[in-house]
Amino acid sequence: EFLFGDQATNKTNVFWTPMIAGNSYDKMMLGAVCHNYGVAFKKTQYLIAPFYSIGRKNISGIAEWSYSILPKSTIKLARVGVSVKSFKDGVEDRSEFVNLSPYLFMKLGNRQNASPFTHNLLFQSSYTNRLRNSTTSEEMGGFVKYAFDYSKSDYVVNGNVRTDYIQGVSNSNQMG
Repeated sequence: EFLFGDQATNKTNVFWTPMIAGNSYDKMMLGAVCHNYGVAFKKTQYLIAPFYSIGRKNISGIAEWSYSILPKSTIKLARVGVSVKSFKDGVEDRSEFVNLSPYLFMKLGNRQNASPFTHNLLFQSSYTNRLRNSTTSEEMGGFVKYAFDYSKSDYVVNGNVRTDYIQGVSNSNQMG
């Protein structure tokens, strides 16, 4: 279905829309987005957005997949997923990056008990491969983020704590 639809529960819903995007290296990109996101909750969600890069004359894009679990207690929602991105990365003719980021998101608490507090925990790792002319570099890392909100009818207090770790794994010069 185009853009979004009626979310028929007895059918597999696939939505699509044409897309124009851009950045300073890829220039203008033309593509389409295909997804199953909607108003109704789905355990498995995905989004695929391939683009043809006018500047790179190659395929760029993003993809996302996630699976959600609704445990009975302690965790309101757990979502495991992976995100993939590939774009041009510099002014050189042969420059691009590919990033792979698996994650685990948890909304903590009990769904049966209403509380003004919400607590979220996100674990995300990242692997990036960069190619610039004949040099390839790899980075691995990740982060952990804790976020909280306290909501009352006349005010909201929120905050978060995050710690990151990134390490260059390798750097090689490919002649040839």
